[in-house]
Amino acid sequence: MTRTDSVAATRWILPAALLMLVLPLHVGLLPWAFDDAYIHLRIAGNLAAGEGPYYNPGQVVNASSAPAWTLVLAALSILGSTTLWIACFNAVVTVIGAMVFVGLIEDLGNRPPDRVLAWSFALAYCGSIHFSGAGLMETPAALLVLGMAVRLWLRDSALSFPLFSLACFLRPELLVFAVLFLVATSISGRISRVRAWTGTVLGALPFVTYLLVSFGSLVPHTVTAKTRVYALTVVEAWNLLAAFAVPGGTGVIGTAFRWVCVPACLILFGLGLRSQRASGGARDALPTWLLGAGACAIIVAYVATRTLVFPWYVPLFVVPGLLFAVSLIQRAHVGWLSAGII
Repeated sequence: MTRTDSVAATRWILPAALLMLVLPLHVGLLPWAFDDAYIHLRIAGNLAAGEGPYYNPGQVVNASSAPAWTLVLAALSILGSTTLWIACFNAVVTVIGAMVFVGLIEDLGNRPPDRVLAWSFALAYCGSIHFSGAGLMETPAALLVLGMAVRLWLRDSALSFPLFSLACFLRPELLVFAVLFLVATSISGRISRVRAWTGTVLGALPFVTYLLVSFGSLVPHTVTAKTRVYALTVVEAWNLLAAFAVPGGTGVIGTAFRWVCVPACLILFGLGLRSQRASGGARDALPTWLLGAGACAIIVAYVATRTLVFPWYVPLFVVPGLLFAVSLIQRAHVGWLSAGII
């Protein structure tokens, strides 16, 4: 198979194969959708019925941390959608997101990934995000928008910034990436600062207006309530996050594996940094490091604020972190590890 044939297989056969795998799983797991998904669905149903974006009509409570997602669900509700259609929607979004992130490997690594790497990453992406999508949550849509924003940013398009803003209102943690890429743009001048800030404001303005008019606050009431109801320690927050993020269960072996995983990741991060410096520290590696920094920042924020982590939070840092690692390998070619050691 020629290089052209390999790329064509990645672009057409891979998404078709992923959809055949992901769609039945999403539909089959419908009975086990997350409770929070039905909170969003109830709010969206009330909004579509003209009762306002509230869980109980007349009670002005902001029960959703993903206002853009409830608007999407409200639009689907008007079309007469059911949970089955939402599961299918998430399956399609998951596959599109996988292909967008595979494309990012090429954009960040300066060369197309080979077929094995592309297929492996796409499967890892779908595996990471699957329970979120099958659970009818907003994570697949949030990551798709983030991936599209980064790809447009790499093309020096100011249209990336409205998408960064949109991603924040699909999952608030993604504000980290919006800030990082906006600051990097302001410092580097890669995109006009005026256009970047204008795009960010215009992207956020409709949702800010919607939240202030509907609730008088940008902070969901559920977030405030959780900080009072759940009193986790930093160690408990880390253990909960690690239990969802790292395979191995909750036994002794699993616990040891999770704690070993942290220094191992730090070592690999250091080796990758040394490899990058050895190869000249090219300026175009900046977005790769922004993705890695964003993933780390989300983890630190979860632990520092003692957040009650849920499974659909995990892909928000696992996917960018995985893309960061793969991009370093892709940029440094085969000898990245030896270059880091030397």
